[in-house]
Formats: sequence, structure tokens, C-alpha cells
Amino acid sequence: MSTHDTSPPQEAARLGALIGQWAVEGIFATDGSESAVSGTWTFERAASGWGVLGSLSTEIEGIGAFGEIEVLGFDTMEQAVHLFSMNMLAIRDHKGGWVDDHTLSVRYTGLQGSEPVVEDITIELSGPDRIVGHVVERLGGAIVATTELTMTRSG
Repeated sequence: MSTHDTSPPQEAARLGALIGQWAVEGIFATDGSESAVSGTWTFERAASGWGVLGSLSTEIEGIGAFGEIEVLGFDTMEQAVHLFSMNMLAIRDHKGGWVDDHTLSVRYTGLQGSEPVVEDITIELSGPDRIVGHVVERLGGAIVATTELTMTRSG
């Protein structure tokens, strides 16, 4: 009987830096206005260390509650990281990879009606207790929303 190494590759293991509870603060900008964002984000290990499962719960000033579930994992067949997100506005599968040891960049491309939509997400692991996230959404080539978040470990 042969043995098979089932330990996750470095691209998957790096996602473990997200595991824990995080306080979220930031800015959501759309239509020329900015709204404060605050809340919590929790990540736990998933798929035997090959990924993480995240749960975001925030309040966006002037908009209200915004929640999201994410699954992040590394696909060895595609040699890519997938960030699958689901919230009240959309379900999206972002795909990309590690730019360096501390920066993950993923992109979703699809259609919103007949217009092409692109969402770019960059996650910077700024240290063991700080993560910075950048989201840029384009519709028909024009930027329609940006989100800048800073997450600080709270547990």
C-alpha cells in the first residue's frame, strides 16, 4: 500500500494566517460617497488545512447590516487560490494567487445583466495581528465601488 502526502502545500498553508477573530474597520465608497464599515470577521480552518471558512458581520453607515460567508482554498489542479463569497448582493468565485508571501490577489469576472463586472480583491497580511483588505468593483470598465478594510486580531 502506498502512502500519499496529504499535507497542504504552502499556498494553502499560508491561508492559516487568517484563522481567528478579527475586528473590522474601514470605508465603503460608491456613487461619490463614503460610508464607515465596522464589525467582526471570523475564520476557521477548513478541509484538513487546505482552506479556511470565513464569516463576516458588519454594519455599513447609512446602509445597515452586511454579512458574508467566504471559503478560501488552494486548487492544486489549477495552481490557484479560490475565494468563494456569498452575500445578499452576489455569489462569486474569485481566482488568483499569492503575489508574495504576504499578499493574496484574486479576481472575479462575470456579467451583471449584460454588463461585464470585475471584482479585484487584495489581502495583505501586515503582521500576525493585522490584515488589510482592498476591494475594487468595476461595471462595464468603470469603478462603481471600493472597499478598504483593516482587520485587527481580537481573539
